[in-house]
Amino acid sequence: MVNYSTSNKTIFQIPSTSLKINGSNSLYPVGRVFCIGTNYQNHAVEMGSNLTSEPTFFMKPFNSVCQIDELTLPDNAKNVHHEVELVVCLKAGGKNINLKDAKKYIYGYAVGLDLTKRDVQNYLKKNKKSWELSKVFDFSAPLSKIEKLEKVIIDDNEISLKINGVVKQKSNISKMIYSVEFLISYLSKQMMLFPGDLIFTGTPEGVGPIKQGDLVSAKIEGISELEIKIF
Repeated sequence: MVNYSTSNKTIFQIPSTSLKINGSNSLYPVGRVFCIGTNYQNHAVEMGSNLTSEPTFFMKPFNSVCQIDELTLPDNAKNVHHEVELVVCLKAGGKNINLKDAKKYIYGYAVGLDLTKRDVQNYLKKNKKSWELSKVFDFSAPLSKIEKLEKVIIDDNEISLKINGVVKQKSNISKMIYSVEFLISYLSKQMMLFPGDLIFTGTPEGVGPIKQGDLVSAKIEGISELEIKIF
């Protein structure tokens, strides 16, 4: 159990991020943002990544998450890539969650983009450094509105991304190496999960660059579509 003191006031307020929910006036408060590095076989092949027996995770700060329809590319990268992903939104937390109970913790889902400074990532990998900085820039995790699907497991929905109407990524959630339930259970065995935590579940093959003037449209069957104009 986590205990918070109520006897003292904090010295300042920190910013927070809340997300719109489809068909609701309520907002979803964002906690931590977990991302899985490789979860589709064909994406592992295109990136030259070695698959391991356990998933690889990294994190994005909560303020990288946004719901916007216009995005300015960072000025310290020359090659920013799109990565469309299914995002799991948790409504409850816990530790050592059983696989069969994992769906009880799900509030809903969103379509997300894990934007990546690929040139920065490649440089950091080449020099055997952590590639976190290629992932954590401002607005690097745009999301659609959240679709409230409590206790629902999405495991057989089409996932796709278009740039200027041309399909760049297209696959199915059923091709994920690690399922939604497994990721929730696995993470909960590493640390306590909390309501408001998001899990980006990995991207399929077809990742590539975006540039100024592009219109990026990402979609997962049964979930709100995400559309962003790049400036």
